[in-house]
Amino acid sequence: IVYKANPKQTNTVTIHYIDVDETVKNNPEKTSFESTDGNEIVDQKQSVEGKNVGDSYTNQLWNYAKDGYELATKQVDSRTESGTIPEVGQPNDFYVYLKHRTSPLHDNSTVNETIHYVDEQGNKVFDDHQAKVKFTRNGQHYQVTNTDKWNDWQPGESQSFTAVKSPEKAGYTPNIA
Repeated sequence: IVYKANPKQTNTVTIHYIDVDETVKNNPEKTSFESTDGNEIVDQKQSVEGKNVGDSYTNQLWNYAKDGYELATKQVDSRTESGTIPEVGQPNDFYVYLKHRTSPLHDNSTVNETIHYVDEQGNKVFDDHQAKVKFTRNGQHYQVTNTDKWNDWQPGESQSFTAVKSPEKAGYTPNIA
């Protein structure tokens, strides 16, 4: 009797990167995901191929932080970086769930009001009245898309200018009181 070695089975391990940013925006407390919770970043899919079942493998993860992503989970599944090639029919697709890294934005603006007091020939009658109203707004810079999302402007101490009564000058009547 002659024994012939069984052919070795090969299998593939595939690492998928899933952008779950929209899911996280809608549910910020969520930290556990399924592949259907987002969109696959197809350009970054990685495969470990040509290995026999039971062989060890290692994989260098894509540098997602360089492209403005961060982990949406507390840690990556260790099988995305190393493990043993599984039997055919066993799970061989592993996932890294990512969200968009953001940085806070702050902006402010000042609106100036100047009232000139002049006579009919344009000569100065009184010193100018000047006032300022300051507004601020906050937002987020999304590093993946390199876009900014701003919240509404918020007034500082006041949202409008206070009414100014035109000064009186003997023998003259202002066109706006």
